[in-house]
Formats: sequence, structure tokens, C-alpha cells
Amino acid sequence: MKKNIENPKDYIAKRSKELFIQGFHCSQAVFMATSEVFKFDKNEIIPVIRSLAPFGGGMGSTGNVCGALSGAIAVFGFIWGKKQPRDRDQRPMWKFSYKMVKKFEKITAQYGGIECKKIVNINWSSRDEIKAFRSGADGKRNRCIDVIEKTSVFVFELLEKELEK
Repeated sequence: MKKNIENPKDYIAKRSKELFIQGFHCSQAVFMATSEVFKFDKNEIIPVIRSLAPFGGGMGSTGNVCGALSGAIAVFGFIWGKKQPRDRDQRPMWKFSYKMVKKFEKITAQYGGIECKKIVNINWSSRDEIKAFRSGADGKRNRCIDVIEKTSVFVFELLEKELEK
């Protein structure tokens, strides 16, 4: 299922960073980079990428849960989630979602927690703070990049073992 990439772990970290810098929100960058490495159907992922847009700035720009975590968990739902009300979610979805949350708590501990407002300490209602964030002038954008890269790599590590079976 994996793309023929020489070093997919490095690729996913680099690619998720690039996608974020190019303008995707953290949730979109994590999901898209993963979809490229694991060759998800492009026609199926476009609606998912679009639906992840409002997770930027911590769920609707409220500063709540970081979108990188939302994007990572969306990957597991995309692969193993039910498609009909009476279907069953496949067990790996729950197992990997749990592992992702626990790992994300460790990834973001140095920033104070899993919430966007703790990671970047920004008021998403302030145009000036957003402008400073986007320009990288205040260094806060680097925190997002760090979290996005580490999250993408962990998603890769989980999926590599499971999808290669």
C-alpha cells in the first residue's frame, strides 16, 4: 500500500511541514502527507481534506484541541471507520486513536498540553497575532511545525506496521 519512497519516515515529516508552510492547516497537512505515503485514493481524500479545514486554530479557531491530532485521528477513521450506521468500526481505529492521543500528549507536553492555545499561545481572534504567527516573526509557527512533523511520523510508524501485514 505504501508509495515507493526511499525513506518514507523522513518524507512524511518533510511533506507535512511543506504542506503546512504552503497553507494547509495542521490537520490537513498531517492527513494529506499520510495519504500520499500510503496511496489513499485521491478522489476519496479531497472531501476529507476539505472537512478538516475548520480544525485550524484548534477547532474553529477557538484554541482547543490541536488540529494535528484531529488530522491524525481522521486518518484512522478514514481507513477503519464504518461507512453505514449498522456497520462496525474496525478495532485498529480505536487502538491507534488511543495510542495517538497518548503519544500526542507527550509530543505537546513541552508546550503545556494538547490545546492549540497552549502550544502557540495565540489569540485566533486577533489579526495582529495571526499576522505575526503566519510570518513566523514570533517563532510560534515553529512549534506547530515541530508538532506536525512528530505527529505525522508517529502516524506513519503505527500504519507501517499494521498495513504491511
